[in-house]
Amino acid sequence: MKRDLKRLHRQHGIRYFALPFIVVLLLATLADQYLGDYLEHREQAADLQAQRERDQEVLRLNAKVQRSHDELAAPHAALAPRLFAEEDPQQALAALQSALDTLLRSLYMENIEFSEPLAPTRAGAGRIEISARFTAVPQQLPRLQAALASAPRLMQVQAIELRVVPDPARGSQQLAVTARFAGVHAPVPPEPAADTAGKAVAKP
Repeated sequence: MKRDLKRLHRQHGIRYFALPFIVVLLLATLADQYLGDYLEHREQAADLQAQRERDQEVLRLNAKVQRSHDELAAPHAALAPRLFAEEDPQQALAALQSALDTLLRSLYMENIEFSEPLAPTRAGAGRIEISARFTAVPQQLPRLQAALASAPRLMQVQAIELRVVPDPARGSQQLAVTARFAGVHAPVPPEPAADTAGKAVAKP
């Protein structure tokens, strides 16, 4: 056996002896390439699965947002005409005072004075408030509540203070009322820009 191996070595060198190692090396190379492709495809599949899950979550959130939008659209559409839609909060505050003054005078309130106006310092929707002092009789307060509920603009009483004071003109008593009123300012949406691009005039 040893003599046969020596004879093969003398005749062919190490080719026969190296052949098994070459086969093993080729198999190892193929296995490494296959394993590399497998791992790469596995990572790609994992990335695609993660992206799919993210897309599904976005779709779920979008559906939730759409449902919320639909639920709020009708109440907002009904409320929008009652907001104080003005260019800026100060104009809305002036409109609130004017509306309150008109309403109080229509109910025959007397000695009307306004104070402590409050408006947002930044542009955008927000609460506007103002205090009003006036005199009235008790029967006028339910009428005031009903008038505020049916007013074209949304005006709510945030706080109210009542004091009984003399009424010299009638020789009786009356109520000195201090009330804090609030409304909502809604900025006027900008109008779409007009198309000012000049049109080319064909020359003869």
